[in-house]
Amino acid sequence: MSTNTKLDLSTLADQAIDLAAEILNASRDNETSEERKRSAMMARMMRDESGKKFTIAMADQVLRIRRPARAADRMNGLVKDYGVPAYFSGIDQAALRIGNELANWFPNIVMPQVPK
Repeated sequence: MSTNTKLDLSTLADQAIDLAAEILNASRDNETSEERKRSAMMARMMRDESGKKFTIAMADQVLRIRRPARAADRMNGLVKDYGVPAYFSGIDQAALRIGNELANWFPNIVMPQVPK
């Protein structure tokens, strides 16, 4: 590879990085407040190892179970195994705790609300 080719590749790489930064900034400028909240929650989840495991298990296990009582039992097990995710907002943490308790008594009412 000649020196000119290395210089051209280096320049091209710098231009690609600059373009990526411009695209990212333009994307952030057009984000809605709801998208910003969701992005912040995803960033918190990436730092919350047990919360991440809970969320994956919830999606992989609980949301696939069709019988509400069985889904409630599995959700209860996940809360016991992983705890309430720290990355959840305070309101979401409270809702999970309350919903988890109520699901033991009223699975047909509570469990259909979980995916929402």
